[in-house]
Amino acid sequence: RRGVSWQLVTEESINITRCKNIRDFLTYYEYPLRGILSEENSSEPIRKLLEKILVGQGTLSGITADLDSYFDLSSGSVLSLFRHLVAQKVIPVYIDDQFLPTNQIVNLVNIPLLRKNLLEEHEYAFTS
Repeated sequence: RRGVSWQLVTEESINITRCKNIRDFLTYYEYPLRGILSEENSSEPIRKLLEKILVGQGTLSGITADLDSYFDLSSGSVLSLFRHLVAQKVIPVYIDDQFLPTNQIVNLVNIPLLRKNLLEEHEYAFTS
């Protein structure tokens, strides 16, 4: 009716991993570090996080733990910031693969697309 094509959707016809990842990332859509790090003061941790991601070495959990220490933030703060940036579509991830922070960063983040987006949309230039 009315030119709308209908289709029955079952668990077998959708990617469950994608749905779980989207659900999990969307819980971080709002800025997650209120009371820990103000949004006004988050630009330096975000810049450092993006730089580390663009290098493409190490695990996400290792990178974020190092940055938590570097900025003297509570454990998991930069990982929450990472998830927020994914939810805000700043950091492109491989959404169809299970998201595990212990995975290598190159297996989680689409680094070429991130680099392209930063150069085009955010006029953010990195040398790496």
